[in-house]
Amino acid sequence: MPLLSDNAASKVYKMKYLLSIIAFLPVIALCQLSETDQVYQKGDHVLHLGMGYPNLAAGAVATLNTLPNELLGQTITKKGKAGPQFNFAYDYGLTQELSIGAYFGYASATSPTIAWNTDTINLNIPLLPSITIPAATGEFSYNVKIYSIGVKGVYHFTQLNLKNIDVYGVGFLGANLVKSEQRGDIPQNTLISAISSLTKLDGDGVLPVPESSLNYAGNLGARYFFNNNMGFYIEAGYGGNLVNAGFSWKFATKKEAVY
Repeated sequence: MPLLSDNAASKVYKMKYLLSIIAFLPVIALCQLSETDQVYQKGDHVLHLGMGYPNLAAGAVATLNTLPNELLGQTITKKGKAGPQFNFAYDYGLTQELSIGAYFGYASATSPTIAWNTDTINLNIPLLPSITIPAATGEFSYNVKIYSIGVKGVYHFTQLNLKNIDVYGVGFLGANLVKSEQRGDIPQNTLISAISSLTKLDGDGVLPVPESSLNYAGNLGARYFFNNNMGFYIEAGYGGNLVNAGFSWKFATKKEAVY
């Protein structure tokens, strides 16, 4: 069962490209106004603290599809919510163009709240005893926490030689570790639990909560340092977040010996 309908997925991807373009307008403007000077160097240590939005995994939880309402007599009483991803990253400059590092991110989301009310069902099957499924009411949702960990490689376009600006491309590989918590009660031994079992959903639930999985991403970004050690960055592209932005701290830059 897809996490997003085709229409919803189409809207997400359209938003992705629009946000990517908007995100890089300030970068383009800064590039046009900058003088030449190389801000990234071999041996640099850089810490990043930022926020990514929208986070696609969290957004998928908040817009989870459910089984047909007319089949289970269920209604959505409260919409799902998805927060941004808060992330921390570290880069180390291996060469004049390449740096590697580690990444950690955290995002949370709540699925739609589902309420149902089913009538008593009497099943009369020939040659078998009659079965009565009692009426049931209930309401439940999922609270999901998503931890993203991994490594990344960064290529710096040092040939641009822009003053105080580091333009780069990022490749990320890691995992999304998903922890879900059920809120509310799911009726047992009812038509709802029977259909949920047949459709192989998560446990006795009626929502397909995503599981831990491989995570990969590719972004373009730029960092602007307003002094020797502090600056801000913005990234956009394909991956966990459509747009990423925050602050950067550079320290312990390796200096070449001068004789």
